Amino acid sequence: MKVFLAASVEHAEILFALFIILGSAKIMGEIFERLHQPAVVGEILAGVIIGPSLLGWVAPSTVISVLAEVGVIFLLFNVGIETKPQSILRVGRKAVLVGVSGIVLPFAAG
Repeated sequence: MKVFLAASVEHAEILFALFIILGSAKIMGEIFERLHQPAVVGEILAGVIIGPSLLGWVAPSTVISVLAEVGVIFLLFNVGIETKPQSILRVGRKAVLVGVSGIVLPFAAG
C-alpha cells in the first residue's frame, strides 16, 4: 500500500507542477497580449519567474524534461506541416547565407 501511496503523491506533485507551469504561462501570455506584446514573451517570463532562477516554485525533474521534449517535438512537427515549400525556395539563398555565416564566422572567431 505504501508504494501505491508514494506513486500517487509523486503523480500529484507532477500534476501540480504542470498546473503551475501552464497556468502561469497562460496568465502571463494574456497580460502581455493586453499590453500589445507577443504572448510568447509573457510565457517565457513566467517560466523564468516560477523556475529555479527566481521563485523556485517548479524544480526541474526528469518527467517535466521529458514532457518538455515531447512538446518541442510537437511544435517542430507543426511548424513543418505549416511551412510552404514555395516560401523556402523564395528565401533559400538568403537562408543559406545566414546559416553558413552563423556557423563559419563563430568557428573562425574561435
